[in-house]
Amino acid sequence: MKTVLIGLLLSLASLSAIADSYLEDSSRLSDCAGSVELRRYVNQGVTRYSLKFIGVNQCSNVILESGESYELTDRSGRFEHIKTFTLSDAAVATARRGNGLQVTVRSNSGAHRDQVTVRIKGYYSAPAPAPTYEPQEWN
Repeated sequence: MKTVLIGLLLSLASLSAIADSYLEDSSRLSDCAGSVELRRYVNQGVTRYSLKFIGVNQCSNVILESGESYELTDRSGRFEHIKTFTLSDAAVATARRGNGLQVTVRSNSGAHRDQVTVRIKGYYSAPAPAPTYEPQEWN
């Protein structure tokens, strides 16, 4: 009983951490309906990222560029209005390494499909700053 209570408290702590999340990026899903958000939150001092799907009702399969896959339906096959998945370290590394994380959402039949890219802020390649030169008379 004590173990169950501790597990429940830890689950609630992680849910409140996700509730206190910050939007990193988002994208509309035109064919599948709804949208996807990349969110950042801190859980026990560690920065984590999650994908939050809102209002998706045409597509149930999510495939990430990093290889993970998720379902947007419950066990009965019904769509959930809001569904959130914490990204693995591999998915976060993929998002940071390239030009973001490619997310594919599709229906079982293949009739509907969206492919979007979400990006972690602060991990874009930026040009190096121009060197500053001191005039000769300053030396």
